[in-house]
Amino acid sequence: MKYKKLILLLIPIMMIILNPYDPLAATESVTYENKIKMGQTHSYEFSTTSTGVVEIEATKIPQTEEVYYNIVNTETGESFNTGENLPIGDFVFYVVNNGEAQVDYVYSVTGVAFKGTPSTSLPSLTLNSPSEYFTRLLKGEEAINIAGSTSGNDIKLHRPNYSTPLSLGTSFSESIGVYFGKNHLDFTAQSSSGNKVNSSREVLSPGVKRMSGANRFNVSVTASKEFQKTGLYESSVILVNYDADADGTPAIGLSYKEGAPILFTLDDKIPSNVRDEIKRLNPNKVFIVGGTAVVSQDVVNDLSELGIEDIQRISGSNRYSTAVSVANKVVTKNKTTAIIVNGFSSSDQTSVSSVAAQSELPVLFSSPKTLPSEVKQFLQENQNINSFYVIGGTAALENTVVEELNEYGDVIRIGGSNRFETALNIGKNFMVPASSFVIANGFSPSDGIIGSYLGANRGYHTLLSPDDNLDANVENYLLNNKDKLDNIYLIGGTTAISTEIQTNIDNMVQ
Repeated sequence: MKYKKLILLLIPIMMIILNPYDPLAATESVTYENKIKMGQTHSYEFSTTSTGVVEIEATKIPQTEEVYYNIVNTETGESFNTGENLPIGDFVFYVVNNGEAQVDYVYSVTGVAFKGTPSTSLPSLTLNSPSEYFTRLLKGEEAINIAGSTSGNDIKLHRPNYSTPLSLGTSFSESIGVYFGKNHLDFTAQSSSGNKVNSSREVLSPGVKRMSGANRFNVSVTASKEFQKTGLYESSVILVNYDADADGTPAIGLSYKEGAPILFTLDDKIPSNVRDEIKRLNPNKVFIVGGTAVVSQDVVNDLSELGIEDIQRISGSNRYSTAVSVANKVVTKNKTTAIIVNGFSSSDQTSVSSVAAQSELPVLFSSPKTLPSEVKQFLQENQNINSFYVIGGTAALENTVVEELNEYGDVIRIGGSNRFETALNIGKNFMVPASSFVIANGFSPSDGIIGSYLGANRGYHTLLSPDDNLDANVENYLLNNKDKLDNIYLIGGTTAISTEIQTNIDNMVQ
């Protein structure tokens, strides 16, 4: 009986010893101290056993935009900062270095009861190749050697265009393919405690690449494949009539917001190659931009036969209201600027749509002489918008339009001696880096739409060209910046952008 009582007394003591996560053994403070290199993220896992106001003291480096910490709930994704109420749950303490130098950090976390004693150690992660954050390959190179090691359990390589990470083991050296333009590589080493070190690398494959096809439907499919290949595709597709540029150009902003390629269709049926591309992408949702006169119910039925249940049409009674309908989908309440462009000038529309999409600015159509009632209604409903860019000279939009806009805010006009110079001046006004561009035929609206949406999503500006030779202003601009040029897409076949233009540009990109 005496031994039985002794055993009963020993059970709770042994449980505490064997179970380090017992609440009685909870830790009340944790200190994370380490060195973090440029482009790295450190993550430490921990759990809490009670709710409390978390306090985080940074004793070596203050919280900045370049180097900062964050606590994230692993289940909900909710973020927490110092002074906020931290509930019971599982969390990760992140330290991020977006700066240009290695820094030391010390963060002391108190105010909550930690489950057990959270690990404060990290696995090592050595990257021998590429050793620097940024690597520029030779023009045309499509592969890079990667090599490194870790003291942790494994290294995984995450790439935007791959759904699953590549497991590299604890030591690796191999060649991997890269795509045209910038490639973002994330190497993550993980320890048995769950703590991780992530190191990012940017690899640039420079050059000139043509997006072409036998017809405009094929061009849209070619661009869609490039879009998906480079990791831009999310889960939606946008469908517009191949000949309705007033529907296609507003869709560029929607493409940027949704991570969706734009594909062309006929009014009454989806061409077979476009249909095959939709099947390949297997989207969860399809946006149709334009009314039933340009994309009929037959097309909707065809999409339904492909098993797509979420089909959303965005349209209006005319091109002005359609542009407003799309703007309502993409505009955010914190935006104070809008783009105004002639509703019948496809060259001005495609020239500005790429930078507008990247800045998440609504693109609104106007008649040459007066602001449409649909646009006025939009501005009345979005009174935070108080500045405007008017695209084109007075032949495109007369000063009467500017005078009407002055009632809503400040107006800046961006134009040029022709459509080519206007597109060039748009890039200069928006301070677009002179590194990567899309070049489309200035008289081919369909090529402009495809080029602008692809450019918007890749961070490129759209320039326009005649079919045979570059416009003199555009050529001089590219020549003056040839040391900065990285990547240029040419949209369309050689009848749209000649081989002479391609050779000329290829000689500029080093």
